[in-house]
Amino acid sequence: MKRLLQTVFPKEFFTNPVYLRALLFSALYLGTLIGQLFTFEKFGAIVTAYDLPGGVFTVAVVTWLLPLTALLALPFLLSMRGLAKPIQTISRTAVVALPLYWLVIGLWLSIIVGTPINTGLFGASMHTSAGAWLVLFSFLWLWAALATVRELPERT
Repeated sequence: MKRLLQTVFPKEFFTNPVYLRALLFSALYLGTLIGQLFTFEKFGAIVTAYDLPGGVFTVAVVTWLLPLTALLALPFLLSMRGLAKPIQTISRTAVVALPLYWLVIGLWLSIIVGTPINTGLFGASMHTSAGAWLVLFSFLWLWAALATVRELPERT
């Protein structure tokens, strides 16, 4: 098994534990992305329940922004080589932006809306209620994302 892993992953992966953290982190981003896209037709209704100001326009922006940000974060987390500098910068920013979006949404749902609704963190397929757990989870996710962005070296 160890030899198989050594043939699949680059040598740097075994010398620095931040690569493993980033790989596991990419599973979280991919899980949220797949969950949201798998039930994308219902995701707009979930975001509508957030009762955000701005009406239909804000719902459309948030509905597209969350999965798109998760998708954009994957190249940096997977340490893809050969990416242009602007794409690396966008991907690195997306790693931090997604948990920040969810932290703001969690605070909004906990403080302003106040009712336990489905947050849509994993789409409509897995019901995740809003509350203090979402704020705590998003805060810890943001903290880990900042640590990963700070420590993960760029591969050229």
